Formats: sequence, structure tokens, C-alpha cells
Amino acid sequence: MNPSLSLARVQRPCQACGSTSATRLYDNRLASIDGMDLSYCVVVCDSCGFAYATDLAPSATYETYYHSCSKYDTAQTLDYVSNVERERALHALKLCLPIFETDSAVLDLGCGHGVLLNEFRVSGFTQSWGLDPAQNAPAIARRLFAIEGVRTGMLRESERHFDLASIRLFCLTAVLEHLPECCSDMTWLTERMSEGSHLLVEVPALERFCRPPFEPFGEFSLEHVNYFSAATLDRLLRRTGLSLVQMSYLGLEAGSTDSLFALYRKGRRTVASQKHSLEMGDLGRYIAESKSMLDAALEKLDRLRDKPCIIYGAGSHTARLIPHLANKGLNRNILFVVDSNPNLQGKTMSSLPIYAPQKISEHPEAQIIVSTFRAQHAIATALAAGFSNRSVLLYP
Repeated sequence: MNPSLSLARVQRPCQACGSTSATRLYDNRLASIDGMDLSYCVVVCDSCGFAYATDLAPSATYETYYHSCSKYDTAQTLDYVSNVERERALHALKLCLPIFETDSAVLDLGCGHGVLLNEFRVSGFTQSWGLDPAQNAPAIARRLFAIEGVRTGMLRESERHFDLASIRLFCLTAVLEHLPECCSDMTWLTERMSEGSHLLVEVPALERFCRPPFEPFGEFSLEHVNYFSAATLDRLLRRTGLSLVQMSYLGLEAGSTDSLFALYRKGRRTVASQKHSLEMGDLGRYIAESKSMLDAALEKLDRLRDKPCIIYGAGSHTARLIPHLANKGLNRNILFVVDSNPNLQGKTMSSLPIYAPQKISEHPEAQIIVSTFRAQHAIATALAAGFSNRSVLLYP
């Protein structure tokens, strides 16, 4: 990785209305991943209320990250597919079945390892394909679901692989929140959609960020740079020339942010609602409650100041945690980070090397900081079965 990719920061306008006036709410400092600094500042547009990240790394850095550090192309068996993934895919299918014939051409952009594509196929759809920036996505989709129609690439590379004008339904599930240039990306896609074709979108619902129990700052991840409510999602997509067909929320299991689903149709350009949404208030509460939870977790780690420790998990939670540890001088006793994702092993998080979990056995004296929220108890149980080290859980 060329560290210079992470140096120049990108200031971006509001993606929903184009305004450059915004109120800064939170400085999200993140540990670098393999030299890539994906830190950013969370702001709310003063004109329309859309919440988004600015002071971003350049697009080339994100493309490198998704290509080389992805967690979306590592599933080896169906056991790796979570209940939440299946539930989200089934809800998406439920929205589409009454509208589309099974011979309709479907393209899943950001398809991951193919969970949604598989649900379409099982339901009888005969023309379904996928695209994902993760380099191993085609192989994993083939291994898990015998799906052959997945290609590797970013959204704007889709026309190299597929005839976009022939697609009846485009799916963007858990994608829009990742796109630094989501307005121009959606405009680009809409221009290539045929009249009457549809776009299915799923994003984390900002209105539900504070539904307990929630991971502190969990939606301010390495990858999420847009934070949509129903109002701002509708404003963005109407701006690109789409018309709303239906919108709904999907409540998910504890610890997962509920999803906002919306189905749009390409047709006559419509005017977005001028109602100002409440993102600043919603995010202010989310930030305050997250800070309180994180402070309590850091108090636990202060007791380990003089003990050798290993961090389990090299994801967004750890990327947020490490700068806080450094600020309090609690990072000096951290030996390294372990993670089961082979795409991360051999890389670094800040200055800490990332190893496979087997490395723990070389340090039986070290305590293991379980750096996750939703899966902390399951991980601690698995660690206890394989290692003698004491695990430290950060949350009740």
C-alpha cells in the first residue's frame, strides 16, 4: 500500500442537495489499515439536514481498501452467512416478488458473497447477476451457492460486464452508505437505466441508530460515509431522476441497526420534499450515548495498563478503539491484533501487526481484549475453548 494515497483529504458537498454549508458534529479518528487512513468528520448539512462524512481519504484509497481488505468475500461455508444477512435478503425479495416476473433481469451491485442473488434464484428468477469490488467475491459466490454470474469491480465498472439497459431491477443493498460520491454515482447509474426499470435500495436507518442495544459509534465505521433517514434518502434519489414506489423499515436482531428499504422507478423527474429532517438531533443523541458507553469501556481497559494484551478483531471497532487507547497511553502494552479474516492477516492496524488467531498460543500470559459488540460473548466462548488466556469484554 502506498501511504501517499491517504494523505490528501477530500472535502465534499452535501450529496442530497449540493450545499457546502454543514455543521461539524464528530471527529471520527480511525487507526490506519495497512497504511490507509480512513478517518473522517461527521457533519450535518445546514440546508437539508443530510448527515454525511467529510475530510475523507481519496477515492483511490477506498478502492484499494475494498479490493485488498474486504470482509465480504471471506465466507468459507454457509455457516458464515449470518441470520441478519438472510433476513435482509428475504425482506428485499418480499418487496420485489409482487412486481417482477421471474424472467426479469436482476443485477445486484455490491453483491458480497451472493446471499441475495441466491434468494432470487431459489424463487425462480432465471436472469440474475452480481458485481462486487472484493476480489474473491466471484469465487465465494460460486463455492457457497454455485452462482456463476458474479464479477469483480466498482459500481461504474458495471457496464463493462453487463448490458445495463436490459436490466429490469438493480439492487443496492448496504451499498449507498459506502459511496463517497453517491450522488454522481446514482446519477451515472440512472442515466444508464431504461425507462420503467427499478432500483431497490437498503441502508441503515438513521432513525433507528439509538435503538438499544447498539454498538457505540458503530455506524461510524471504516466504510460508512453517508447516514440516511427516509427523508434524505428520498431527497437524494429523487435528485437523480427516480420516483419512489414504496419504502419500509426492517427491524433486525439486537445489536444490529434496523434497515430502511426503498424501491424506486426511473420515470418523470420529481421534486423532493422540502421538509427539513431531524438528523442533527438524532445524531447528537447517538454521539452522546455512544461516548458514554465508550468511556465506560475505556475505564475497564485502564485496569490493564501494565498487563500484556492482544486485541481480538481488526474491524471498525478496533480502528476506533486504538486512537482512544493511544490518547490515554493505554496502547503501549498491546502486543498485536488477531483476526480470522485472511485478507487482513499480514497487514497492520496503526503500527500493530495483524495475525491469525493461532498466534495467541505463543503468549499465554496476555489478556485478550475482545474488540467487538454484538459477537463479544460468542467470541469469548470460542477463545476459551482454544486458549488459556483471560478474555476481557468491553460491554455489559
